[in-house]
Amino acid sequence: MERVRRRRRGGCGCALLLVLLALAVAAGVWCFPRGMAAWESAQRRLRLREALAQAFESQPPQAGALLVVQLETGEPLYAQGAQDPLLPASLAKLFVAGYAASLAPLESRATVTPQALALVPANSSLAYLAPGEYTLEDLLAAMLLPSGNDAAYAVADWCGGLLDPGAAPGRERVDAFLEGLGEYLAAQGYGGTVLHDPSGFDYEAATTAGNLAAVSARLLQADWFRELVALPTYTADTPGGPVAWQNTNRLLDPESPYYHPRAAGVKTGTLEGCCNLVALYQSSQEAVLVCLLGAATDEVRYQEALRVFTALDSALAPASG
Repeated sequence: MERVRRRRRGGCGCALLLVLLALAVAAGVWCFPRGMAAWESAQRRLRLREALAQAFESQPPQAGALLVVQLETGEPLYAQGAQDPLLPASLAKLFVAGYAASLAPLESRATVTPQALALVPANSSLAYLAPGEYTLEDLLAAMLLPSGNDAAYAVADWCGGLLDPGAAPGRERVDAFLEGLGEYLAAQGYGGTVLHDPSGFDYEAATTAGNLAAVSARLLQADWFRELVALPTYTADTPGGPVAWQNTNRLLDPESPYYHPRAAGVKTGTLEGCCNLVALYQSSQEAVLVCLLGAATDEVRYQEALRVFTALDSALAPASG
């Protein structure tokens, strides 16, 4: 009997060993592709960093700041002056859009008031809004694509009324919105950003490339924003009838000398002597954010962006031979 019992124990031990071996093989089969994918991703990002370093080795970026980050992880691929305070210009509208979208659904009916339009600074970029009812989504499109300062004031005025129902249309509502916006910036961790004007037409404002990368990445998680800022044009139903707004981002315009097929948004910002751009590079392998602040001219802004895009193309191109 003793001999039989020993045989049974030995059989159980072998069976257990086989089970453990099978589990180990299954785990390896499950983990190996994931491990390979992680390794390939790390190697790809190493190539991106090396390509960008080489692109700017002989001539540094012709801008006050340049930050290139991997969209999903926020991993920096290239950085110059990423935390330096610089003028946001109309890139301020990215923060305004994020805050406004947190206050009300996009399908909300928002009234554009004459009092809000009267606050728009002279010589502004405009969406040419008329007083009346629009959807909040259409107002955000008018603010983000043609960079309408009138749309920015309309959004601030309407949202200010939500925040302070007792505030009068115009200055009081816009001030209520700006107060809430300041609290929102602090709560979201945008400590390098100070805004006094919802349109960004303000030489006392400040932001950083790091803050712009953070707000853009957060906004791009929303389908409505990602789809909107990739459009060359947007058509809205306005009180005066259908209106088409052209995107100011020339990387998206097939007729532009700066067009790039992997450009997928996001926004321009311009004041005299200060040309800014946040651009999304989207390939089948990587999504990369490019935040450029303080280029001297429109031409330099796009030339520097295309330097980045060309380096990314080179790093992601299939190996030959």
